[in-house]
Amino acid sequence: MHSESSESYAAKIRKIEQTKGANHSSLLLLFYNLGLLLRQEDKPSEAARALTQAKKLADQHFGVDSLECTKCLGALASCLKDEGRPNEAIQLLRRSLEILQRRLGSFHLDLCPVLDRLVEEYTDERDFGAAYTLCERSAGIAEVMFGSSHAETTIRLERLARLLERQGRHDEATPLRLYAARSLEDSQSNTDYMPALASSLDATRLNRQSKPCEQGYGVHAGWRDTMWPESWTKLLRQNLAWILAIAGGVLVGEYFGWIGAVLVSPA
Repeated sequence: MHSESSESYAAKIRKIEQTKGANHSSLLLLFYNLGLLLRQEDKPSEAARALTQAKKLADQHFGVDSLECTKCLGALASCLKDEGRPNEAIQLLRRSLEILQRRLGSFHLDLCPVLDRLVEEYTDERDFGAAYTLCERSAGIAEVMFGSSHAETTIRLERLARLLERQGRHDEATPLRLYAARSLEDSQSNTDYMPALASSLDATRLNRQSKPCEQGYGVHAGWRDTMWPESWTKLLRQNLAWILAIAGGVLVGEYFGWIGAVLVSPA
């Protein structure tokens, strides 16, 4: 695809339309590639027209709920964003996500790229609540599929922490960031993921009020349990009076010790 120009693809399309008709299945890939090339050439309007035609052919030959359709929707969403039409781009990405969920299920790894793109779109629109919900779901899928120490998981946990911080929820962001860092550190004996994590965070710099996860999935609660186990909280509540009494005694002892030191010290 990259070795040919958009003009050569347009010529191929005209030839097939003349010989085989305007709805021939072979035109689907040609229109799709033409759209990608036009976008690379900074012609988003023309690219959107080509990709719209590819989407129509995908609907006709493979069905409106086909995976081919989702590829066209994703590419077309990029063109709409280039044209300054973010809301329309978000609608197309959501449509793509709905199709993928029906075809692959609600907890499939192939959902993550679309979820991540939606996180970026909602972040750009400063809808941090929607961005957090989708990022939490993407992180949950990555954690189940890759494990908590994998870069694919820790990157998304870092994004979640950034989203919380952008909303001023630093008390929630701190343990999540620490959990991500510790999970990453645990993986160092096998693979060094730190460069990948740093590169991703520097490249994205996401500026993204927590809601329930869309399909009931979210980040595994392990990071909360790891940082402050429930048993610690229970123990603290049961022995709070004793803890305060001991702390008070220590403080009083320190105070009188300081007074004594002042009185006996030379003038």
